[in-house]
Amino acid sequence: MTHNKVESFSIIIPTHNRYLKLIALLKSIEENRIDQIKEIIIIDDSDTIGEISPCQNIKIIHVKISFRIFISMAKNIGAMLATSDFLFYIDDDNIVGDNTFLPVMDVFSSQDKVGAVMPSTMYFLEPELVWVYATPFKKGKWGHELIGRNKTRNIGLENRLYDVDALPNSFMISKKALMQVNGFSSDLQINSSGDLTLKLKLAGFRVLATSYAKIYHDVPLPGKFGYWSVHGRNDPKRVKLEISNWFTYMGEVHLESSFFIWKALFHSLGFILPNLLTYILLGGNNRKKLIENLLLGLLVSIRQPKFKK
Repeated sequence: MTHNKVESFSIIIPTHNRYLKLIALLKSIEENRIDQIKEIIIIDDSDTIGEISPCQNIKIIHVKISFRIFISMAKNIGAMLATSDFLFYIDDDNIVGDNTFLPVMDVFSSQDKVGAVMPSTMYFLEPELVWVYATPFKKGKWGHELIGRNKTRNIGLENRLYDVDALPNSFMISKKALMQVNGFSSDLQINSSGDLTLKLKLAGFRVLATSYAKIYHDVPLPGKFGYWSVHGRNDPKRVKLEISNWFTYMGEVHLESSFFIWKALFHSLGFILPNLLTYILLGGNNRKKLIENLLLGLLVSIRQPKFKK
């Protein structure tokens, strides 16, 4: 048996241009502090970096970076600075609750060969509405099934463990497991959690979601047109990378697939076309940059030599 008791953990928060959301997250951590939190490490590559007030009884390390490094590199820097054996990654637009940390820790101590565990995610603006319970692959592995997505909480889907293939928003990981798979991929600057999950499983680790635990995503509620594209609309630079990262990751998942690029193009239309439409209609001053970055991301992806087989 290889159970791991979590004696302490470091919280790592990559952040970019979301100062008020970062402050709200830090406040929620302080309000729901548990003794096992050793430190909070903030990797901040914002254009304008604000000052962070100290948390009572929690050490904060605020790393200010003067150029854009994006999410995966920020996560790797946080891991190198962490002094705990376990790391809890939280995106800056989330809020923790009184049931965020302990149920995740319990999975490590009660289950065998666990590498990483994510809590289920609710909408912060409507906590009874599910952002996602868990993220296993869809049949065919061209995307992830978003269990419970945009539905009212379902007791039949709660208080259980799920095997997952991506780790959105937040998760705890054993630092030993992260180092064993060489951290987050530098080739996937934005969306590297699926690749990380793939590597962990190939190394013999289990990757799980626990719907005993909850975290709260502070994003627009579903229903209004374009709610799903708010991150991209506010940050055109990430649009190109999100698309190219998806093609790179799918190339790893479907390594031996013939006619990969044509299959990938077909499956990518499910998110490229809706996003393109929202950029055209709702892009505002960023409209031109958003459309250019989307098309450039697509062009870069289909021209990758390793996909031409």
